[in-house]
Amino acid sequence: MRIGIAGPLATADIEHLLDGDTTQLPREMKGATLLVSLIEALIREGHEIIAFTTDPALAPRRQVRMIARGPSLTVYYVPRRRHGLRPDRGARGRMLDLFALERRALADAMREARPDIIHAHWTYEFAAAALDSGLPCLITCHDSPWTILKIQRDLYRLGRYLMAKSVFRRAKHLTVVSPYLVDELRGMARAPLSVVPNPMPDAVFEAGHVRSAPDFKVCPPQITMLLSGWSPIKNPEAGMLAMSPVRTVYPGAKMHLYGTDFGPGERAQQWAEEHQLEDGFVFHGWTPHSQTMLELANMDLLLHPAVEESFGMTIAEAMALGLPVVAGQVSGAVPWVLGAENGGGALVDIRSPEKIAEALLTILGDPDLYVRYSTQGHARASENFSATAVARSYLQHYRDVLADAGIDPASLPREEAA
Repeated sequence: MRIGIAGPLATADIEHLLDGDTTQLPREMKGATLLVSLIEALIREGHEIIAFTTDPALAPRRQVRMIARGPSLTVYYVPRRRHGLRPDRGARGRMLDLFALERRALADAMREARPDIIHAHWTYEFAAAALDSGLPCLITCHDSPWTILKIQRDLYRLGRYLMAKSVFRRAKHLTVVSPYLVDELRGMARAPLSVVPNPMPDAVFEAGHVRSAPDFKVCPPQITMLLSGWSPIKNPEAGMLAMSPVRTVYPGAKMHLYGTDFGPGERAQQWAEEHQLEDGFVFHGWTPHSQTMLELANMDLLLHPAVEESFGMTIAEAMALGLPVVAGQVSGAVPWVLGAENGGGALVDIRSPEKIAEALLTILGDPDLYVRYSTQGHARASENFSATAVARSYLQHYRDVLADAGIDPASLPREEAA
């Protein structure tokens, strides 16, 4: 099959799949690494992938486009305006026309490439473009637009919600990444909702192992938070405040912060300085996924303070690496991903820095509990979130979409390889 994958991709995450000099490719987009894992798994299954993504480095004009090619992957880059509401290089903010420029440029590229099917991710511009293209498509929902709007009450999130409503009204084939989203989206979607979890990179499983508990009095604990931006949904303040009581018991403890807004001089460090909490933090900021995973493998524990997650890739990655996790007991899909009582960590009231600190100290102070969480988390991630298993589930959905469009999947090239 020639499978189209539409969603946010970072050049740094996919250039190993491309030929030639990649230094001139756009690099402003911070991509979703789960899409890279899916692409790699589908290529291993014998399929050709055509990816469609946006990048702010390109001039905001509908006809602007860059194409990169590799042995089994072609990538179409189209523009993405840098600002939601403010003008950008002569074009108005992208939310003022509900991403019209991005949607049209994506749909143009899809019609030009004409894959057998398009698998679009998130229920916004990529999904709308896939529907506009007229090609058979499957849409995967990665969040609950209404829940996000309730937490972040602003015009940008209102626009995203309206975009998603339009997609749900039109879409015939939908998957979601957790049972939590089935409940959240049932009232918005007309099509049935099937659960296919997010895929984990093979390299993470290869680097993972069940941990033994170090003596944290001798080797101070290295705790990490990986969050995609400073926002009420991600709730970083509570996690950072929890470090004070942890450092009272383990004075050498460090919290390593990764993600946009968490680098040197960025929002997280500014907040820490405003609250006189500079000690104990290492501000890494955004780093390429492969580098982040290498560094995460050297940590002792993951704290994930988000108040809502539709899946929680960071949690699954930490479990695959064997790290115990502390996360929110009512944070959307988090209990399902973590495995609740028999899973890879502790579920707490994530809005309470005191409860977070209590959970961290309990795990760090109990070697048997530390090993049990590491063992259970590693097993759950291996059994449920491997890229190969997820890709094969999606391949069956692709066949169903094609059959519904009157196309015999067996007649397509390379279908026998699946």
